[in-house]
Amino acid sequence: MSKHNEAHIASGASQRNVVILVVGTLFVLDVLMRPMMPRNETRYLAVAWEMLTGNHWLVPFKNGVPYSDKPPLLFWLINLVWSPGVSEYAARLVAPALSLIALWLTGRLADRMRPGGDFGNATITVLGTMVPFYFIAGQTNFDGILMLAMVTCASALWRIGMAPQPRLLHWLGFGVTVGFGIYAKGPVIFVHAMPLLLGMRWWAGPGRFSFVGMLASLLVAIALIALWLVPAYVTGDAAYREAILWTQSAGRVVNSFAHARPIWYFLAILPVLLFPWIALVGFWRTRPLDKAERFAWVWLVGPLILFSLISGKQPAYLLPVMPAAALLLANRWPEQMGKPWIVAGVLSGLIIILLAVPGGALGKSIADLLDLRAALLMVVPFALGIGAMMLRPRLVWLAVPTIGLALNIAYFAGPAGKIMSPVEIATILASKDGKIGHAGPHYHGDFQFAGRLRAPLTVLSDAEAIAKFAENNPDGLIVGRLDDGLRPDWDPQNTVRYGEKGNWAVWNIEDLSQ
Repeated sequence: MSKHNEAHIASGASQRNVVILVVGTLFVLDVLMRPMMPRNETRYLAVAWEMLTGNHWLVPFKNGVPYSDKPPLLFWLINLVWSPGVSEYAARLVAPALSLIALWLTGRLADRMRPGGDFGNATITVLGTMVPFYFIAGQTNFDGILMLAMVTCASALWRIGMAPQPRLLHWLGFGVTVGFGIYAKGPVIFVHAMPLLLGMRWWAGPGRFSFVGMLASLLVAIALIALWLVPAYVTGDAAYREAILWTQSAGRVVNSFAHARPIWYFLAILPVLLFPWIALVGFWRTRPLDKAERFAWVWLVGPLILFSLISGKQPAYLLPVMPAAALLLANRWPEQMGKPWIVAGVLSGLIIILLAVPGGALGKSIADLLDLRAALLMVVPFALGIGAMMLRPRLVWLAVPTIGLALNIAYFAGPAGKIMSPVEIATILASKDGKIGHAGPHYHGDFQFAGRLRAPLTVLSDAEAIAKFAENNPDGLIVGRLDDGLRPDWDPQNTVRYGEKGNWAVWNIEDLSQ
């Protein structure tokens, strides 16, 4: 290898490491500067906490009942990092760490598609600075770990598709990655992996797909998931068994019980998901499709169509296809980007909006989240980001990290950090652990981990249940939202602004006797 090529590869590796270091540092700052967010982070930490305190290692529990919404892998990993001791920050870094591994593996996949390092560097830069990667992959949820599983699935299929004569061992490896995907977020991994598998003849050419190989990989995946599912099925109750086999998979497909949105939803939000790269005209050059681009298009478009046909839709559902979008965009990395005026214009517009927020321009509930001092502080990273990318257009990748840093400043320096945190209410409740009721039928575990509560809250679904709970727990507490129709009929002891839904209250039952 010539000295020029060695220097070129070393420079590429350095660029890749800089991007990963920047994204990783911002993930850490994100965890340190903002509170655990309702409802996903509070709920998933609550389930992991209940797994630890109740020894529910096979069947996860939430507020004292089996929790069938998600498989247990993320909860197991959180408890693994808790081995030396329970830590909120350590738990909240698990999912971002898995996302960073997915980012690195996507670069490795790109290296195999286009050896030399430049394509891998460009792919990592694009993926790590997309809106979904920064804002979804950095939070405690299941989409980052599913993205990691899907990248491993895609890497295994690319190896099969490019091998002169795919061996059974390659297919067995693909089965292992599918099993990992099921552990990550359930059967939804098939929505992502099946288009690539069934479209192999188009992107890889004839002779690569094998029914025997597919069946062998499916058997491996089933065997892996059976290691957990069979004992969980046996030890779980009837409702849990029905949920994990039907409600949480086919039920969401046929008629979503949550997040139902119209068929065009994902197409409408795609420009936001691809920001800032979609704003650069240099990425829209046409060119003949080679195998790598065909592979990425199937990986991107197949799940996009399938999820559009499914009733339940969330932006996070598309996170596992973002590596494919990054591969496509990186394959068109322009020699000259020009001045990124559109991206700078978007950031400037955000500056105007955030300065207007404290004045109530977007409504009082939003104005409560940001004061003028925090808004002015947020302008600093925006101004630095705009200046950097105008001087050096290749620094346009800093656009989304700039937005993320500014948002975290709002949480850290403004009232949003206190309003979005469950800690104030949880601290009040902690003194009466075991004697706490929740006014309202839907409790999502908001205060379980924040208050280190060991007993479930009693869910009070009607006025009669509230009265009976108060009678049986004369020194207990009741918590609930003030604007809900169902609430105790005496004055609350505390009122707290919590989350986006408004004011919550804590009622002291002892006040009834005074």
